Amino acid sequence: MSIFFSCRRDRAPDSLPVFAALSFLLAFGWGIVAESVATAAMQKAGGEAGRGGYVVQLDAFASLEAAQGRLEALQVAGVSAYVVKSELAGRGTLYRVRHGRFATPAEARLAGTALQSRGLIESFFVAAYEPPLAWASPSPRGARPASTVTPATTPTPATPATPATPAGSGAAGNAPVPSSPGARSAPVIRYQEVVDPAIGYTFEVPASWQGGIVSEGDRQRRGIEAGATFQSPPDRAFLNVVWNGLPNAHQKESELILTTILHSLRVGGGVKRIEEINRQVERPQGQIVRTHLELVATFQIREGEPLLDFEGRAVVLQTPRGVLLLVCFYGFDAPPETEAQVQRIVASAKAP
Repeated sequence: MSIFFSCRRDRAPDSLPVFAALSFLLAFGWGIVAESVATAAMQKAGGEAGRGGYVVQLDAFASLEAAQGRLEALQVAGVSAYVVKSELAGRGTLYRVRHGRFATPAEARLAGTALQSRGLIESFFVAAYEPPLAWASPSPRGARPASTVTPATTPTPATPATPATPAGSGAAGNAPVPSSPGARSAPVIRYQEVVDPAIGYTFEVPASWQGGIVSEGDRQRRGIEAGATFQSPPDRAFLNVVWNGLPNAHQKESELILTTILHSLRVGGGVKRIEEINRQVERPQGQIVRTHLELVATFQIREGEPLLDFEGRAVVLQTPRGVLLLVCFYGFDAPPETEAQVQRIVASAKAP
């Protein structure tokens, strides 16, 4: 509620419509369903991850020059670091500055905390190991080769087939995740289109994921107008969708809406930390403002249990009728193909 009062204290007369929209949004729930976190974390592996260990991520940049500048500054301070290049479907290239290689998330977190205590970094998060750019930065000491998978390109729309099982679902289709020559063979993944019959928003989700449109009781309990939840323990991933009505939401200030949503996500049950590390606002298409968010999060299912680190992707659609939030988290030890699935889910979201 601190957001509410800070806006109220400084508002000008012409800001009243925006302030009213913010206070209206605060009345709704945007938080993560804790049960989804618990289910997705059931198969979280301990020790060495399937992709080759854990690292400390210190920063991320859209340009290689900026990443190299940060890298050089760290190396002058005596911190061994390197750059990883990531291709994000529909969003371009991201250069991530990382440190070390560790057998467990706990060891990586201790290393990051040590750098913080020395005043060398302000923040960090634990990530799964990926090979560095050899031509852009030195390899981490003792690094072992790791296999890579080319991120999936934007797939073609699913071919209608039999109706999907989850409530509110549409047709399912075959949609293979393509791979580049030389990459290992990627599994064929069937996607289904999920349609909320009451509101009309849609998105695609792998047919193997479990879930569906939330019930009326769940909507009332969470304080939302509509939504859906899905999870996939084998993929260490879970998905939450929330719809809340807000007339002329596409004309409201995006920063206030996003701040409110992120604040609500952070205070959800079991959430220890959620940070936004990247944002991309697409030019409005018609009357839709589409914002993509890249997130990192730490969850704890119950007190005394280990902390669980997740990566997240989200999209927020501001429409004339309301705001649609679709947020998907997946563990750092998730199978390599999970990220491509998440990217497709987020890209597929359509407003009513």
